[in-house]
Amino acid sequence: MQVYAQGSTDIGCVRKNNQDSIYLDTDKLLFVVADGMGGHAGGEIASQMVVDHFARMSKKDMPYDKDDVEIQLFFERCLLQISSEIYLRSLEDPALSEMGTTCSMLWVYQMKVFMAHAGDSRIYLKRNGFMYQLTEDHSLVAGQLKAGLITESQSKDHVLKNVITRSIGYRKEEHADTLAQQVESGDKLLICSDGLYNKVSDEVISEVLSSDEENKTDLLVKMARDAGGEDNISVVIVVIM
Repeated sequence: MQVYAQGSTDIGCVRKNNQDSIYLDTDKLLFVVADGMGGHAGGEIASQMVVDHFARMSKKDMPYDKDDVEIQLFFERCLLQISSEIYLRSLEDPALSEMGTTCSMLWVYQMKVFMAHAGDSRIYLKRNGFMYQLTEDHSLVAGQLKAGLITESQSKDHVLKNVITRSIGYRKEEHADTLAQQVESGDKLLICSDGLYNKVSDEVISEVLSSDEENKTDLLVKMARDAGGEDNISVVIVVIM
C-alpha cells in the first residue's frame, strides 16, 4: 500500500487571521484538520495545539499491532488529552478563555483508516464514483436536521449553523466519535473545515476529487474563496494507491 497526500489552508477573504491548522505526515500516515474558535488568538492557538500534539508523536507511539477497538480507544484518548491541555491553557490566560477547536483526524494502517472526530469539520470518502460523508457534524443545526425539525434546505442558511455542540478544549473532557473504515486502492479521503463545504457543494467537491487536476486542494480553496470565502478554509486529501 502506498499513500499520497496534499493539503492547503487559507485565511479566506474576510477573516483577519487563520484559526485553522492542518497536519500531514506521510511517514506516520497521520492526517489532521483542526478549526479553532474563541477570542482574538484563542482559536489559532487551540488548533495549533492539536497539530503540535500529533506532530510530537513518533512512529513508536502509534498503536501498531492493536485490534480495531484498541486503536479507536487510543485516538479517543489522544483527543481527550488534547482537550484537557487546551482547557488548562485557557484557564492560565484570560485572553484565551473559552477557546476550543474542532478536530477531524485519520490514520491509515493495514488497508484501514481509523478516525477520531469532534466538531463540524468533516471526513469524506470517494470510491468508485460515489462520495460518502463518514463523520457526523456535531452542530446544533445537524442535530435539528437529524431530528426532523428542519429540512435540508433550511439547514443551509440557518442563523445558528455555526453553533457546534462538541469541540476540543472548550471543556476539560470531551467525547470524540471514533470509527474504522476498510479502504482499497483508488480510494480518496478528504478532510476539511466548514469553510470549504459551506461554500462548495458536495457534488462539486466530488467532481474535483475525480478530476485530473494536480493541485486539488488548492483548487478547492480557490472555489471557496471565489464563492465568498467568509471563513478560513482547510483541505487535506489522502489517496490510497
